Amino acid sequence: DDIDGAVAGLASAGVTFGEMMTTLPFHATLPDPLPLPGTPFARALDAFLRDAFTASPVFAGFAGYHLVDGDWGDPSEAGRATRLAALDRHEAILTALADADLSADERVDRAYLLELIAQQRFGDRELRDEAWDPLTVVYTLGAGFFLLLSREYAPWSHRGAAFLSRVQGVPAYLEAALAALTGLPGRPPDLDEPRRVADSVALMGGA
Repeated sequence: DDIDGAVAGLASAGVTFGEMMTTLPFHATLPDPLPLPGTPFARALDAFLRDAFTASPVFAGFAGYHLVDGDWGDPSEAGRATRLAALDRHEAILTALADADLSADERVDRAYLLELIAQQRFGDRELRDEAWDPLTVVYTLGAGFFLLLSREYAPWSHRGAAFLSRVQGVPAYLEAALAALTGLPGRPPDLDEPRRVADSVALMGGA
C-alpha cells in the first residue's frame, strides 16, 4: 500500500510511468549530518563512518545519514572484498594514532571502534549471510523501502527521488545478490525460505 501510494503521489504530480522508470542519478537534498572533524581521531572516525554508510546505505538511513538514500550497496563478492579492504585500512589508521594525540574519551572511542571493525570483519569474512541466507536480501529490500515511505524525515522531493532510484536499482541488486548466493561449507542456500515466509505472511493476513 505504501508503494502504491508513492506511485500515486508521483502520478498526481504529473510524473508519467515512463518518467518514473527513467534512470536518473539520485542527488540528496539534505545537508551532511556529520560534523566537521577537528582532531586526528575525529578525522579517522569521519572516514570510517562515510565508508560504512556508503557500503550499507539502508543501515545509514536508519542511522540518520541520508546522503545515500537512493542506493542499495553492493552484495557481490567484489563488494565484500571492498568492504574488507576498507576495514583493514581504517583499522591501520586507528591503531597508528598515538595515545598522546588522543583525549581520554577518544581512547575509549577508538577501542570501541576497533571492536566494531572486528565485528564487521567477522560478518563479512566468516558469517557471510548473503552467501547462504536469501532472506538477507529480502530484509534489506523491505527495510530500504520502509524507511523512505514510512518516515517523514525529509520532504517528498528527497524521499521520492530516493524511492525511484532504489526501485530502478532493484534488478541490478538482485542480480548481484543471486550471483553471491553460492552457499558456504555446511551452509547451503535455503532457496525455499523466502517462499515459506511469504506463505506465513499470507496466512496471517487471512486470519
